[in-house]
Amino acid sequence: MPPPIRASIRAATPGDLSSILEINAQSSPGVARLSDGEVASLLEVAPAVRVATVDSRVVGYVIAYPSDWPYEGEEFAWFRDHYATFLYVDQVAVASRLRGAGLGAQLYHDVEQWALARRIPLLTCEVNLRPANPGSLRFHKRHGYHPVQDLETRDGRKALLMAKTLRS
Repeated sequence: MPPPIRASIRAATPGDLSSILEINAQSSPGVARLSDGEVASLLEVAPAVRVATVDSRVVGYVIAYPSDWPYEGEEFAWFRDHYATFLYVDQVAVASRLRGAGLGAQLYHDVEQWALARRIPLLTCEVNLRPANPGSLRFHKRHGYHPVQDLETRDGRKALLMAKTLRS
């Protein structure tokens, strides 16, 4: 496990496209694979796409959507049906060579601050139970997320929906 590394975190830009795609590919099946077009579109319109950089190199990213965003995912729809205001963390991924160095926690802290600045009281996410992602489950529990629902998805996954109440 690498030693802790301090990253700078900022809004993603179109110049980050290839790095995000590379990290996304390294992180599959823990996160859904994204195409060039999907990432390019996200960088143009998504409200919360953030990247972690070390020595000016992108080493991780997070993609999140507020509850009023026109996003179509099954997990997001479940949260929208059950909570008035939230920020849905769709993907968090870190370059494979730096996993375990605290970058995921830094990205989550940044997205929490992003939500609090917009008076969003709840962070939500899902962790795959099938295919299993035990590292992600441990991470989210360690960072204060609690299970709210198991969800069988149309694509055959079983997801554990999780939430964390934010306090300023």
